[in-house]
Formats: sequence, C-alpha cells, structure tokens
Amino acid sequence: MFAAAAAFALVFSPVLPAAESRRAAEAFAEPAPDPFCFDDADLINVSASAAVLMEAESGRVIFSKDPHKMLPMASTTKIMTCLLACELLDPERPVTVTKETVDIEGSSVYLTEGEVLTVKELLYCAMLRSGNDAARTLAKECGGSVENFVAMMNLRAKAMGLTRTHFANPEGLPAPGHYTTAYDLARLTAAALKNSVFAEVCATQSVTVCGGKRTLVNRNRLMPVYSGMIGVKTGYTPEAGHCLVTAAERGGVRLVAVTLCDNDRWSDHRRLLDTGFSELEERLLFEPGALCAVIPVAGTDGKTLRFSNAEDVRASLPPNVAVTYTLQKPAFVYAPVSEGDTLCRALIYADGHLIAYVPLRAETGAHAERQNLFERLTN
Repeated sequence: MFAAAAAFALVFSPVLPAAESRRAAEAFAEPAPDPFCFDDADLINVSASAAVLMEAESGRVIFSKDPHKMLPMASTTKIMTCLLACELLDPERPVTVTKETVDIEGSSVYLTEGEVLTVKELLYCAMLRSGNDAARTLAKECGGSVENFVAMMNLRAKAMGLTRTHFANPEGLPAPGHYTTAYDLARLTAAALKNSVFAEVCATQSVTVCGGKRTLVNRNRLMPVYSGMIGVKTGYTPEAGHCLVTAAERGGVRLVAVTLCDNDRWSDHRRLLDTGFSELEERLLFEPGALCAVIPVAGTDGKTLRFSNAEDVRASLPPNVAVTYTLQKPAFVYAPVSEGDTLCRALIYADGHLIAYVPLRAETGAHAERQNLFERLTN
C-alpha cells in the first residue's frame, strides 16, 4: 500500500526567446501529480462524517473518508480568515474595534467598542479562543467591510483550487452557502502553515494580550500532550457538529489531519496522526546535482549544457518504497541560455507512483555565437 509524499514542487519558467523553445517548454507544462494515494475508510476507524490525513509539504493524501463531502465547518473557517489577515496586514498594526464587530453570537473574547488591539493579538483571540468578534474585527480591517472580506475569502479559495468550498461569513456561524470538504480544508491548512505568522499563532499554547487583560489558552487539547503538535483549529456548532484540524511534525514529516462532524475527534486525530507517523519517514532522495541532463545548444559550435537539481530532493515516504526517476528534456535548446534557466525536469516515482516534478536548472550559460555571411552559408 502506497502512502507517499514528495517534498518538492514543480517550478517551471522557461526564458528562451525563440518560439520553438517556447513550444518545447510548453510540452512540460503538465498538471501536478494526482494528490490521492488511496481512499479506503476501512484502514483507520474514525467516527467523523468526513476525514483526511495529508502529508503537508506535498499535499498527498495518506487516508481519507468521504474527502469531497461538502459539510459545514464551524470555526475552522477562521483558518482562512486568519491566513488572509496574515497575508494582508502588518501583525503589529493597531486595530480599533467597531460597534458592528462586537456582540457576535457564539464563541467570543468579549471585545468592546473602541478597544485597540494589534492584528497579532486579534489573531490569537480568533485562533486560540475562537473569538467570533475577533474574526469579524479582522475581516472588517482587511476588507473595509465584512461583506467585502467574505468575497475576498471566496476569491482566495478559488485561487487555491478549493473547488468545493464557499464562505458566507468569516467566523463559521451556520449560514446558507457556508461549507467545505475535509480535503479542501486540509489543503488550506497546509498552505496556511507556510505563513510564518499564522504558524506561530496557531502553535501557541497560551498567551497574554491586551496589556495583560486577557490570557488565552489554546482549545486544542492535544497541544500539551501529543508530541510534535503544532496546531491548528477547533470548531463546533450544533449544525456542523465537532470539527477539528490538527497538524503535527516529527522527524521532518509534517502531517495535517481534518475531521468534520466527529463525535470522537481527539481520539480520531491521535489515531490518524499515529498512523501517518508510523508509515512515513523523511528521506533524502537526491543530493544537489544528482539529477542531471546534458542538452545540445543550437546557435553555438557544438556546445552542450548540463542541467541539474540545485537543492536536495526530499520526500516523506514509507521506508521500503523504491524511488526511481525519468527525465523530460528537449532534443536541444536555443542560445542564449542563462545560468539557472529551467528547461527540463525530472519526474520522481515511488513504487511506480508519480510523486513530484523536480526542476533542472542550467549550471552555466551559453551565448549565441555571431557568424558572418560566409560562415552562415558554409554551415
């Protein structure tokens, strides 16, 4: 059974000016590998209506149960709210709480009109204590209005390829058209954890904010007891049931677990994460320069260029998986070529499953050689 995860993503940006080279480059512009390894709900017994265990770096799924089932997600909504705030606002920016963002139903940190907090303090209030008032205050600060911010949330979801996710508010209260899937939520979380401010906030176990007026303790019960736990968000409404998103990292392997409508979420997440860590280990697959291709350069006198991987290629894989690769490269490239140009790539396989595209970059450059008329005619 294969549960592989690659730690390298395709980065491909051809720079050759010739139309022929552009067409050759376009031949490599294929979609990323299918992120699903398998979907077998019997492998791990979970109580949730939907669940996903994902290797965060590559987005490959280790386990899933109804991963595309559209369900309400309660306060796990705040993962998108806080990611946008992290991306758009200075964390030290002061924010004044307004009348329209206080006295929100549901979970609250009881902000008061006119109170001033920094963006980072509001992030703590939203992520650790699930303050709906804090989430709305961040939304208004980012979007100018809550309505505009919700539109931004949906645009961001679309840009991330979250095709079965739609937001109706920034905090997660029940509303028509407010839903996601376990798979989309796992992808969103894996992306959010790459933001350093977001990652710092959701990994905090407790913090005092507002000049000592509020001490916030993370509602994630696994934070102090599960080795490697780094967040992320709880959620509950009667309509959505208990929802939970967690992330943990051990030995270079980072996992994201999502359960929606789960009556036994804490045990289920232990079981999911334990299974993932028991199956995966981070492996160094190829050192820099180990993947290489030598390609002739047209427009020069018999010159060739060597293309290779500039960085380590690592992946989170089961220990006994066999790793192979193939090269995709044009028959030749046109001069000029600059050092670092990406004009070919290696396809990495684990037990025959495509897990990553690795860009191969030119180790040196090549300039077009100018020829006089006699040379052009005789050649």
